[in-house]
Amino acid sequence: MENIKINVSQLRSNQSDNLWTDYNQRLFKKGIPMPFENKKGDKFMGIIQDVSHTGRLQILLEDDSISTFEIKEINMLY
Repeated sequence: MENIKINVSQLRSNQSDNLWTDYNQRLFKKGIPMPFENKKGDKFMGIIQDVSHTGRLQILLEDDSISTFEIKEINMLY
């Protein structure tokens, strides 16, 4: 409960950068090579890097480019 109060206080005082940093550090499987599949059924390997401030997942691809994906645009295969 105390953590929720602290987080709400940070949001109200426009100090959300700490929350955003913490969120990105705790992303599931961040930094680990993982297989993904897009809506067309194409499979590829990638490494989760970050989530943009607009909510798009940023993935480092095998060709060293970073692609961004909307929610439900890809699936992690694990």
